[in-house]
Amino acid sequence: MGLLDVFQGSKLQSVWTYEAENIIWRLLPTATKLIGESRNLESKQVTFFCLNALTGKPFWQNLTFDEQWWVSIERVHQDVLFFHEFATPDLPDHKRIRAVEVETSKLLWVNDEHQFMFAKGNVGYVSKTGFENRNFYEVDLKSGVISREVTSKEIIELQNSLKEIVEATVFPKTMQNGEQQDPVLQGSLGKSLQASIYTEFIEIGDKIIFAFYEPEQKVGEEKTLAQRLIIADKRGKLQYQETINTGVAYPMPDSFLCMGSMLYYIKNKKILVAVDLER
Repeated sequence: MGLLDVFQGSKLQSVWTYEAENIIWRLLPTATKLIGESRNLESKQVTFFCLNALTGKPFWQNLTFDEQWWVSIERVHQDVLFFHEFATPDLPDHKRIRAVEVETSKLLWVNDEHQFMFAKGNVGYVSKTGFENRNFYEVDLKSGVISREVTSKEIIELQNSLKEIVEATVFPKTMQNGEQQDPVLQGSLGKSLQASIYTEFIEIGDKIIFAFYEPEQKVGEEKTLAQRLIIADKRGKLQYQETINTGVAYPMPDSFLCMGSMLYYIKNKKILVAVDLER
Protein backbone atom coordinates (compact mmCIF):
# COMPACT_ATOMS: atom_id res chain seq x y z
CA MET A 1 0.00 0.00 0.00
CA GLY A 2 1.39 3.40 -1.00
CA LEU A 3 1.28 6.43 1.24
CA LEU A 4 -1.53 8.11 -0.64
CA ASP A 5 -3.52 4.85 -0.68
CA VAL A 6 -3.93 5.24 3.07
CA PHE A 7 -6.65 7.85 2.45
CA GLN A 8 -9.97 7.96 0.74
CA GLY A 9 -11.75 11.11 -0.37
CA SER A 10 -10.59 14.70 -0.74
CA LYS A 11 -12.44 17.98 -0.25
CA LEU A 12 -10.13 21.00 0.09
CA GLN A 13 -9.15 22.90 -3.06
CA SER A 14 -6.71 25.64 -3.94
CA VAL A 15 -8.28 29.13 -4.00
CA TRP A 16 -5.59 30.89 -6.04
CA THR A 17 -2.18 30.46 -7.65
CA TYR A 18 0.53 32.93 -8.59
CA GLU A 19 3.35 32.07 -11.00
CA ALA A 20 6.61 33.95 -10.61
CA GLU A 21 8.99 34.42 -13.53
CA ASN A 22 11.75 32.54 -11.73
CA ILE A 23 12.37 30.38 -8.66
CA ILE A 24 10.55 31.60 -5.55
CA TRP A 25 13.50 31.83 -3.21
CA ARG A 26 11.88 33.34 -0.15
CA LEU A 27 8.50 34.41 1.24
CA LEU A 28 7.93 37.04 3.92
CA PRO A 29 4.33 37.04 5.18
CA THR A 30 2.66 40.02 6.85
CA ALA A 31 -0.85 40.26 8.28
CA THR A 32 -2.40 40.87 4.84
CA LYS A 33 0.37 40.44 2.30
CA LEU A 34 2.94 37.98 0.96
CA ILE A 35 6.26 39.50 -0.08
CA GLY A 36 8.35 37.27 -2.30
CA GLU A 37 11.87 37.02 -3.65
CA SER A 38 12.29 35.40 -7.09
CA ARG A 39 15.73 34.45 -8.42
CA ASN A 40 17.07 33.47 -11.84
CA LEU A 41 20.05 31.26 -11.06
CA GLU A 42 21.46 31.44 -14.59
CA SER A 43 21.35 35.18 -15.23
CA LYS A 44 21.97 36.01 -11.54
CA GLN A 45 19.05 38.38 -11.29
CA VAL A 46 16.55 38.81 -8.48
CA THR A 47 13.12 40.43 -8.53
CA PHE A 48 10.57 40.99 -5.78
CA PHE A 49 6.77 40.88 -5.62
CA CYS A 50 3.97 41.62 -3.15
CA LEU A 51 0.61 39.82 -3.21
CA ASN A 52 -2.71 40.17 -1.47
CA ALA A 53 -2.61 37.19 0.89
CA LEU A 54 -6.35 36.44 0.47
CA THR A 55 -6.74 36.86 -3.29
CA GLY A 56 -3.24 36.37 -4.69
CA LYS A 57 -3.55 39.56 -6.73
CA PRO A 58 -0.27 41.51 -6.98
CA PHE A 59 0.08 44.86 -5.32
CA TRP A 60 3.30 45.05 -7.34
CA GLN A 61 5.83 42.73 -8.96
CA ASN A 62 9.15 42.65 -10.86
CA LEU A 63 10.75 45.13 -8.46
CA THR A 64 14.50 45.40 -9.11
CA PHE A 65 17.43 47.47 -7.86
CA ASP A 66 20.74 48.57 -9.31
CA GLU A 67 22.34 45.60 -7.55
CA GLN A 68 20.93 42.71 -9.57
CA TRP A 69 21.85 39.70 -7.41
CA TRP A 70 23.43 40.34 -4.01
CA VAL A 71 20.33 41.96 -2.51
CA SER A 72 17.62 40.45 -0.31
CA ILE A 73 14.71 41.21 1.99
CA GLU A 74 15.77 42.40 5.44
CA ARG A 75 12.40 42.70 7.19
CA VAL A 76 9.13 44.60 7.21
CA HIS A 77 7.88 46.92 9.95
CA GLN A 78 4.49 48.60 9.83
CA ASP A 79 4.14 49.68 6.18
CA VAL A 80 7.87 49.88 5.34
CA LEU A 81 9.84 47.07 3.71
CA PHE A 82 13.62 47.01 4.15
CA PHE A 83 16.22 45.47 1.83
CA HIS A 84 19.92 44.87 2.29
CA GLU A 85 22.92 44.00 0.16
CA PHE A 86 25.83 41.76 1.16
CA ALA A 87 29.25 43.03 2.17
CA THR A 88 30.91 40.51 -0.16
CA PRO A 89 29.49 37.55 -2.10
CA ASP A 90 31.13 35.03 0.23
CA LEU A 91 30.25 36.76 3.52
CA PRO A 92 26.78 37.03 5.07
CA ASP A 93 27.37 40.50 6.55
CA HIS A 94 24.76 43.00 5.44
CA LYS A 95 25.36 46.45 4.01
CA ARG A 96 23.25 49.33 2.70
CA ILE A 97 19.59 49.92 3.46
CA ARG A 98 16.77 50.44 0.99
CA ALA A 99 13.35 51.27 2.38
CA VAL A 100 10.24 50.97 0.21
CA GLU A 101 6.54 51.47 0.84
CA VAL A 102 4.93 48.03 1.16
CA GLU A 103 1.67 49.00 -0.55
CA THR A 104 3.22 50.56 -3.67
CA SER A 105 6.94 49.56 -3.77
CA LYS A 106 7.76 53.29 -3.88
CA LEU A 107 11.35 53.89 -2.81
CA LEU A 108 11.33 55.94 0.37
CA TRP A 109 15.03 56.27 1.15
CA VAL A 110 18.48 54.74 0.74
CA ASN A 111 21.34 54.61 3.22
CA ASP A 112 24.71 53.45 1.85
CA GLU A 113 26.67 53.73 5.10
CA HIS A 114 24.67 51.88 7.76
CA GLN A 115 23.19 48.47 8.53
CA PHE A 116 19.59 48.01 9.56
CA MET A 117 19.11 46.50 13.03
CA PHE A 118 15.47 46.66 14.13
CA ALA A 119 12.50 48.99 14.42
CA LYS A 120 10.20 50.00 17.22
CA GLY A 121 7.20 52.24 16.84
CA ASN A 122 7.83 54.89 14.20
CA VAL A 123 11.62 54.75 14.33
CA GLY A 124 14.31 52.37 13.16
CA TYR A 125 17.75 51.63 14.54
CA VAL A 126 20.85 51.29 12.39
CA SER A 127 24.54 50.75 13.02
CA LYS A 128 27.86 51.64 11.47
CA THR A 129 30.97 49.59 12.11
CA GLY A 130 34.37 51.25 12.19
CA PHE A 131 37.85 49.81 12.67
CA GLU A 132 37.59 49.59 16.43
CA ASN A 133 34.03 50.51 17.33
CA ARG A 134 30.39 50.28 16.33
CA ASN A 135 28.04 53.24 16.50
CA PHE A 136 24.25 53.17 16.70
CA TYR A 137 21.66 55.66 15.44
CA GLU A 138 17.93 56.27 15.49
CA VAL A 139 16.29 57.00 12.13
CA ASP A 140 12.85 58.04 10.96
CA LEU A 141 11.11 55.09 9.27
CA LYS A 142 9.60 57.09 6.41
CA SER A 143 12.51 59.43 5.61
CA GLY A 144 15.62 57.63 6.85
CA VAL A 145 16.80 60.85 8.50
CA ILE A 146 19.06 60.21 11.49
CA SER A 147 17.62 61.89 14.55
CA ARG A 148 20.25 61.01 17.16
CA GLU A 149 23.11 58.73 18.13
CA VAL A 150 22.20 55.93 20.53
CA THR A 151 24.49 54.30 23.07
CA SER A 152 25.12 50.56 23.10
CA LYS A 153 23.42 50.42 26.51
CA GLU A 154 20.29 52.00 25.05
CA ILE A 155 20.32 49.53 22.15
CA ILE A 156 20.44 46.60 24.56
CA GLU A 157 17.61 48.06 26.63
CA LEU A 158 15.53 48.71 23.52
CA GLN A 159 16.04 45.19 22.24
CA ASN A 160 15.11 43.75 25.61
CA SER A 161 12.00 45.91 25.75
CA LEU A 162 10.65 44.73 22.43
CA LYS A 163 7.49 42.82 23.19
CA GLU A 164 7.32 39.34 21.80
CA ILE A 165 4.68 39.49 19.09
CA VAL A 166 2.60 36.37 18.60
CA GLU A 167 2.67 35.99 14.84
CA ALA A 168 -0.21 34.42 12.93
CA THR A 169 2.34 32.73 10.66
CA VAL A 170 3.15 29.09 11.39
CA PHE A 171 6.24 27.48 9.86
CA PRO A 172 6.75 23.72 9.52
CA LYS A 173 8.61 21.48 11.92
CA THR A 174 10.71 18.49 10.92
CA MET A 175 9.31 15.11 11.87
CA GLN A 176 11.93 13.10 13.70
CA ASN A 177 12.34 9.36 13.27
CA GLY A 178 10.10 7.48 15.66
CA GLU A 179 8.05 10.57 16.52
CA GLN A 180 4.58 9.62 17.75
CA GLN A 181 3.11 12.90 18.94
CA ASP A 182 -0.38 12.47 17.56
CA PRO A 183 -2.73 9.52 17.03
CA VAL A 184 -2.73 10.10 13.26
CA LEU A 185 1.03 9.41 13.27
CA GLN A 186 0.63 6.08 14.96
CA GLY A 187 -1.14 4.22 12.16
CA SER A 188 -0.31 3.43 8.55
CA LEU A 189 0.22 7.10 7.74
CA GLY A 190 2.81 7.53 10.48
CA LYS A 191 4.76 4.46 9.38
CA SER A 192 4.77 5.63 5.77
CA LEU A 193 5.85 9.14 6.68
CA GLN A 194 8.65 7.88 8.88
CA ALA A 195 9.86 5.81 5.94
CA SER A 196 10.10 8.93 3.77
CA ILE A 197 13.43 10.67 3.25
CA TYR A 198 12.50 14.04 4.79
CA THR A 199 9.17 15.12 6.28
CA GLU A 200 7.94 18.47 7.57
CA PHE A 201 4.55 19.11 9.14
CA ILE A 202 2.26 21.76 10.59
CA GLU A 203 -0.58 21.05 12.99
CA ILE A 204 -3.32 23.65 12.73
CA GLY A 205 -6.78 23.21 14.24
CA ASP A 206 -8.07 19.73 13.46
CA LYS A 207 -5.73 19.29 10.49
CA ILE A 208 -2.14 18.22 9.91
CA ILE A 209 -0.22 19.24 6.80
CA PHE A 210 2.70 17.10 5.67
CA ALA A 211 5.30 17.71 2.97
CA PHE A 212 7.67 14.82 2.38
CA TYR A 213 10.16 13.43 -0.14
CA GLU A 214 10.26 9.91 -1.56
CA PRO A 215 12.39 8.31 -4.29
CA GLU A 216 11.02 8.49 -7.82
CA GLN A 217 10.68 5.19 -9.62
CA LYS A 218 13.07 5.55 -12.54
CA VAL A 219 15.03 2.81 -14.28
CA GLY A 220 18.59 3.40 -15.45
CA GLU A 221 18.58 7.06 -14.54
CA GLU A 222 20.10 9.16 -11.79
CA LYS A 223 18.14 8.79 -8.56
CA THR A 224 15.82 11.73 -7.88
CA LEU A 225 13.10 12.59 -5.40
CA ALA A 226 9.48 13.67 -5.61
CA GLN A 227 7.93 15.96 -3.02
CA ARG A 228 4.34 15.35 -1.97
CA LEU A 229 2.03 17.53 0.08
CA ILE A 230 -0.99 16.14 1.89
CA ILE A 231 -3.54 17.52 4.33
CA ALA A 232 -5.34 15.12 6.64
CA ASP A 233 -7.63 15.48 9.59
CA LYS A 234 -6.55 13.91 12.85
CA ARG A 235 -8.49 10.75 12.09
CA GLY A 236 -6.26 10.21 9.07
CA LYS A 237 -8.84 11.16 6.44
CA LEU A 238 -7.41 12.85 3.38
CA GLN A 239 -8.44 16.47 2.77
CA TYR A 240 -6.00 17.45 0.01
CA GLN A 241 -3.02 16.03 -1.87
CA GLU A 242 -0.63 17.14 -4.59
CA THR A 243 2.80 16.33 -5.96
CA ILE A 244 4.55 19.68 -5.66
CA ASN A 245 8.03 18.89 -7.00
CA THR A 246 9.63 16.17 -9.12
CA GLY A 247 13.17 15.43 -10.25
CA VAL A 248 14.61 16.87 -7.05
CA ALA A 249 18.23 16.02 -6.24
CA TYR A 250 17.97 16.59 -2.48
CA PRO A 251 15.33 17.77 0.03
CA MET A 252 14.82 21.49 0.56
CA PRO A 253 13.09 22.77 3.71
CA ASP A 254 10.37 25.40 4.18
CA SER A 255 8.31 24.89 1.03
CA PHE A 256 5.06 25.77 2.83
CA LEU A 257 3.63 27.84 5.69
CA CYS A 258 0.29 28.73 7.23
CA MET A 259 -1.11 32.15 8.05
CA GLY A 260 -4.49 32.30 9.72
CA SER A 261 -6.70 29.77 7.93
CA MET A 262 -4.58 29.85 4.76
CA LEU A 263 -1.94 27.38 3.63
CA TYR A 264 0.66 28.62 1.14
CA TYR A 265 3.06 26.28 -0.65
CA ILE A 266 5.50 26.48 -3.54
CA LYS A 267 4.91 24.12 -6.47
CA ASN A 268 7.46 23.38 -9.20
CA LYS A 269 9.70 26.05 -7.65
CA LYS A 270 7.86 28.95 -9.35
CA ILE A 271 4.17 28.63 -8.47
CA LEU A 272 2.70 29.85 -5.21
CA VAL A 273 -0.51 28.04 -4.28
CA ALA A 274 -3.04 29.05 -1.60
CA VAL A 275 -5.49 26.68 0.11
CA ASP A 276 -8.16 27.88 2.52
CA LEU A 277 -8.18 25.27 5.30
CA GLU A 278 -11.65 26.31 6.48
CA ARG A 279 -13.50 25.94 3.19
